[in-house]
Amino acid sequence: MSQSSKLQVLAEISRRVNSIRSFREVLIESLKLSVEALRAERGAVILRGEGGRGEYKVGFGSGENPSLNVINRVLTTASPILTHDVRTDGELSDSRSLLVRGIRSILAVPLFVKEKLTGLIYLESGTKNLFVGEDLEFLKAFANIIGVALENAEYFEDLERENRDLKARLGEGDIKIIGRSPLIKRAVELADLYASSRAPILLTGPSGSGKELLARYIHKRGNYAGKFVPQNCGAIPSDLLESELFGYKRGAFTGATADKKGLIEEAKEGVLFLDEIGELPLPLQVKLLRFLQDGEFRRIGDNRVRKVRTRIIAATNRDLEKMVKEGKFREDLYFRISVLRIDLPALADRKEDIPILTNYLIRKFSRSENKRVQGIEKEALDRLIEYDWPGNIRQLENVILRAVISARGEYIKAEDISFFLEVGSGGRRLKTLEDMEKEYVREVLKMVGGNKTKAAEILGITTRGLQYKLKRWGF
Repeated sequence: MSQSSKLQVLAEISRRVNSIRSFREVLIESLKLSVEALRAERGAVILRGEGGRGEYKVGFGSGENPSLNVINRVLTTASPILTHDVRTDGELSDSRSLLVRGIRSILAVPLFVKEKLTGLIYLESGTKNLFVGEDLEFLKAFANIIGVALENAEYFEDLERENRDLKARLGEGDIKIIGRSPLIKRAVELADLYASSRAPILLTGPSGSGKELLARYIHKRGNYAGKFVPQNCGAIPSDLLESELFGYKRGAFTGATADKKGLIEEAKEGVLFLDEIGELPLPLQVKLLRFLQDGEFRRIGDNRVRKVRTRIIAATNRDLEKMVKEGKFREDLYFRISVLRIDLPALADRKEDIPILTNYLIRKFSRSENKRVQGIEKEALDRLIEYDWPGNIRQLENVILRAVISARGEYIKAEDISFFLEVGSGGRRLKTLEDMEKEYVREVLKMVGGNKTKAAEILGITTRGLQYKLKRWGF
């Protein structure tokens, strides 16, 4: 199989698994596809359990459980394993379970979700030399796609749970923006004003400030005939994003066995929400601009020009004007998507909303977690108000969820959140998981003298993943 054919097969695999909204179904489908693609006799997807041990989750085909030796090696080293012949492999040749079952070839690669080692994909066969180096590279790329699909499935399952809770409290299909501060009131007023228009909207604001929720609110208020379709432009590889947005024609490439609608068509007469629009590659920016200008586009491999009426709502936490000056974002596209604009404030700029948000979240999580927490004591609330909330509403949600789960009485006390507090020069503030991760990465880098390869091995991530983090943090 040529390199281009492999990319096309991976694109089709990405389309199939990313259309699945169930975490377990993603596991089942991904294993089935990997077994078929690499001609394995049997396989398994193993997820990392408590204490780093492997938990056997799904298997495809007949046979015994996979090799614990291989599982432990992958989960310990975060490195792939390719064995051409078990009988001549120094570390596996004495494995009775493999020899008894007649296993000769093994291929296993680590599985990462959100750059965290989550498990592995394991394939085996009784045929010697079945897997080659190219198969290893293919399965590694496959695992990257599955990691994103699992993250998306987990997100949608969480979203469905939240939607069920919201519907129970607010009424079927209702979406409510919580807050009384002037800044959030202004954002909602603009959303109400813009809802009936079909012009593009740009939502700006820091990560976790509620941009997607506001986009859903606009869709609901606008009484669109079509649905709301979200897509994070930074969530899938750039070479697969074009087919995801614009679709493709049957036969456009190997693996394109049927016509596929893109998200622009899926959102016909509705709203396509493009989160992290700043991550859109420049070639796709051109294609999106053409669609915004006249509503026309072509699927990949298709000469037919299609026209649909889909409203684009874009969102970003980046400075697009700066990106335009740096040549990283097209100026004409920027002006086109920002015909209408709503700026969402950071939670630190709307602290008067923290009490009402906190009480809303307490009721929400008390119901979902089957707890009897009724509210929060003043001292605990004061600590929340004092904090600067770099993670915004998303971070507040995480803190309240932890507090509700750990609370022993009907009211959250200061000690219920004290575990998440640190005392700094600026007063009390909550220490985020990212804060702790940064400190740990700094210490590891210091310990290995700045060697990123060694640091990545200790951290259990790839060197590329470490470099991405360092760049994002400005280290």
